[in-house]
Amino acid sequence: MNQHKIYRVLRLLQLLQEKPRTIMGMARYLGTSERTAYRYIQLFIKLEYNVKRDIYYKYYIEKNETTNNKTNEVNH
Repeated sequence: MNQHKIYRVLRLLQLLQEKPRTIMGMARYLGTSERTAYRYIQLFIKLEYNVKRDIYYKYYIEKNETTNNKTNEVNH
């Protein structure tokens, strides 16, 4: 993974913790394809983030203690 991809993943992580987003919205925000946005969602799931999808097909990361701990680990 190069630096630009890592930067996009971290931006998306922050974005999904703020409010739910559609795949199309994520892709537009990141300047990527929708397929890439789906891959990033799958990456978060593999990393055990609490990724949820609402009834409008918007994805978000539900904040809980595990998510907060993972974010703090990155900051240290």
